[in-house]
Amino acid sequence: MTERGKNRVVVLSFFLVLWGFFVASVILKDEALSVSERRKLAGFPELSVQSVFSGELAKELEEYLLDQFPARDDFRRFKAHFSLDILRKKENNGIYLVGDGVYKLEYPLNEGQVSLGAQKINDLYDKYLTGMKVYYGVIPDKNYYVAEENKILAMDYAKMRKKLSLEIDHTIKEIELFDCLKAEDYYRTDLHWRQENLGQVVARLAGSMGVDLPPLAGYDRSSYAPFYGAYYGQSALSPKPDEIIYLQSETIANSTLYNLEKNRVTPLYTLEAAGGMDAYDLFLSGASAFLVLENKKEPSGRELIIFRDSFASSLAPLLLEGYSKITLIDLRYMDSKLLPQLITFTDQDVLFLYSTLVFNHSAMLR
Repeated sequence: MTERGKNRVVVLSFFLVLWGFFVASVILKDEALSVSERRKLAGFPELSVQSVFSGELAKELEEYLLDQFPARDDFRRFKAHFSLDILRKKENNGIYLVGDGVYKLEYPLNEGQVSLGAQKINDLYDKYLTGMKVYYGVIPDKNYYVAEENKILAMDYAKMRKKLSLEIDHTIKEIELFDCLKAEDYYRTDLHWRQENLGQVVARLAGSMGVDLPPLAGYDRSSYAPFYGAYYGQSALSPKPDEIIYLQSETIANSTLYNLEKNRVTPLYTLEAAGGMDAYDLFLSGASAFLVLENKKEPSGRELIIFRDSFASSLAPLLLEGYSKITLIDLRYMDSKLLPQLITFTDQDVLFLYSTLVFNHSAMLR
């Protein structure tokens, strides 16, 4: 074949590929959701004179074409493998692998945000909690257990902990949790900890707050699979999905969960919720601003208030053996000024329990 003929073949092949993608984009139905990425995909933008002249149409059209591109996940997977396996980069779009675990970079330490979190705790203590038994615990994100050994950039955890210790009111007692966990205690494809591996965490909390809680070995185990964690789709690598093990007991089965936003009472575990975008919603039906767990069989009347993030969803059921009521407050979804309308602060135990990921972005606490 002549050089001219080769050039014609290349040009023809190029146009055939372009035409193929165009035909595929026309024939294939637009997807509303990306299950792997846990987000809505852009739909075809509405055409208007205003959107054309403002430039908004071009922006929305670009987002639409990127989201609805044929074989999009395959191209994402190819790019991820090329970056990590061929170029030997340590991470791809902030996602990195250690063994069969998927991790997401959290760097650097935002000292101002940490101070903001400490001040938020102090403000709540001064307004509502003075004289009560108040504690705080910091949940390490799973990078803490692998980043240094694998030479991955990570926040300065020691500096964060020291800063919180110095800036949080000293009448609020710290409960150390960093030594209660290891990398294997977290889901491989998600940021959260595994409920069945929280034995040391539960024991540490019980000992620090003076409450009797049984060991996790006495619980029955049930499972839900597959669990595609938050990092599963972000990695674009199709790692092996996780399995959720959730612990059952007579107390958990007979306790109730009241959701203020939905104004309804449900069981603590909801398998229907696990079938949605995030199977971790099995625990307490997912994110919610204000929840009340009640243990009807605990006669002591002792109560616990937890200011929390999503990690507490799988932990709280394991604390019910020692409390008649546990109130969960998530200030990412409600303003703290509303608290006096929802709860009377008396002699409850109070626990501020946030992950390092939240303390590093404390502006989200309202």
